[in-house]
Amino acid sequence: MISVAAPRRVWRAGAVLAAGVAAAAGGYALARAATRFEDLAPLVMVLAVALPVAAVAVVADPRIGVLLVFLVFPIGFTPLPGVPLDLVQGTIIGVSALVLVSRIRMAESAPRMSPVYWWVVALLAWTLLGTPSAVDVDLAVRRLPSTAAQLLFGVAIVTICRRRDDLRVVAFGLVAIVAAVGLTTLGGASQVRTDFGGAVVSGRATAMFSEPNQLGSFSAIGALVGAGLALSLRSRGRRLLVGALTVLAVLALLLSLSRGAWLGFGLGMLVLLVQVPRARRALAVTTVALFVVALTYGALRPQSPEVHVVGERFRSFTGEQNPYDDRPTIWAEARREIRVDPLTGHGLGNFPLVARRSTSKSHTSFPPHAHNLLLNWGAETGVPGVALILGFAGHLGVATRRAFRRMRAEGRMHDAALLAGLAGAALAVFGQGLVDYTLWSTVVFTQVWAVLGLLVAAVELERR
Repeated sequence: MISVAAPRRVWRAGAVLAAGVAAAAGGYALARAATRFEDLAPLVMVLAVALPVAAVAVVADPRIGVLLVFLVFPIGFTPLPGVPLDLVQGTIIGVSALVLVSRIRMAESAPRMSPVYWWVVALLAWTLLGTPSAVDVDLAVRRLPSTAAQLLFGVAIVTICRRRDDLRVVAFGLVAIVAAVGLTTLGGASQVRTDFGGAVVSGRATAMFSEPNQLGSFSAIGALVGAGLALSLRSRGRRLLVGALTVLAVLALLLSLSRGAWLGFGLGMLVLLVQVPRARRALAVTTVALFVVALTYGALRPQSPEVHVVGERFRSFTGEQNPYDDRPTIWAEARREIRVDPLTGHGLGNFPLVARRSTSKSHTSFPPHAHNLLLNWGAETGVPGVALILGFAGHLGVATRRAFRRMRAEGRMHDAALLAGLAGAALAVFGQGLVDYTLWSTVVFTQVWAVLGLLVAAVELERR
């Protein structure tokens, strides 16, 4: 008697064989098609398989999309062929589109615009209106899509983070990638050399960035988010894990030797100290421990380059002696550009072009930016652009303050700790922006908008 299971086994074996033949044929066709890309053929083959899998994962859980954006950070500067976007910006657009598909699949409403974001929409609209009068119109036009992509990313994060656990998952992903980047900077200070009383430093840690101040900004933001996240967690094991990642971010911040980032980090820590009483005790213990370690290390290795360089860098706060990066002259140039065109500015990305003109007071230093956030945007988008940025910051600040009050009234200090970390990170951007401008880095710009998106999402959770 023939077993009933035998035909089933035959059919199953046939199906597996057919699937294997189809996979082999598909792999062969993919390999033949990828050979057209020559040296990039292996990457094309990997992406052809990975991208559909990633798309399905993002639709299933949109938080994965934000984490994928963070994973792209180390190679985020790679330009995409045929479009004026870097890889991180292209990833943002793809993830944001998939988030919309996910919400439609779940029969939910389309992403809602938080009221605070209308300031940014107005800034983009004003910038677009002023683009035809830019010094280099093509450059200004190329910058517009990348700037719009950041707003799209912020809206996507608000749409994704519907619960406080979502906020913590995304914040952890951000802290983890900052710590991973920070890990690559350890041991890099042995080749550092200082001149002009610590104002000029060569051989500073940069990681994957083009200059060390960007690493400092990246690390300061990650460290503050990590501090707030660690204080918001109830599990001791998770707190220790996030705390260790935060320490790596702080070490990278120190090794960047970025005085502006140190200033921004200090302002951000003030938010934690004022809003979260638990942070005062934790910070006091941590500060004493780090102070003892620093004293011990300095006593055992007084000639260490790390001790010498960090000490000179701190002492250089008392006087700017950098002959190659004269900030007062560059700030004067930015103010001159604003006076020349106070309404629409000279166009996105056009500050260095105008500064190189022979009529410019700083034409001998060729500054890539204005070393000040508001002055840079004022020179490129005019006084109305600065007013819109300040309006956005003020609106978000008032909303955050109301959220703090509600959390304290309800005794939810763990939630307040995370909110304080995010608010501190946002304040650090403005703090560093007083003396430097790092937002021309697409990775740092994306990280800033991720933090702003998390902060807006946290405020929206309280408002709803």
